[in-house]
Amino acid sequence: MGLVKQLRILEDGSKRMGDRKKGKSGHTKDKLSHSKKMNEGILRKEKELQAFKSLLAQREMEIRQLRDEINYKNQQLASKDIEMETYKNLTEEKIFKLEARIKELEAKIKRQK
Repeated sequence: MGLVKQLRILEDGSKRMGDRKKGKSGHTKDKLSHSKKMNEGILRKEKELQAFKSLLAQREMEIRQLRDEINYKNQQLASKDIEMETYKNLTEEKIFKLEARIKELEAKIKRQK
């Protein structure tokens, strides 16, 4: 084999080695790029999750406030029911007394005739 031929074989081998290095380098760059995109996606999802958690906390607070308001209104209604029952009993008692008084007066009028 001649020197020229050996030189060409070495150059071809060297060229192939360089191509392989470039391929590996490109492959590594692809992996790094993919990894970077994945990390960015994860960060974006974490921000979205934080926003949803914040919104959820706000909604839970609103629900607690509404529940407290409902409980307060129910207590007011219960008090009003008791007040109305008392008023009803007093009114019925007054009506009963007035009806008795009417009967007394009617009996008195009949006796006077």
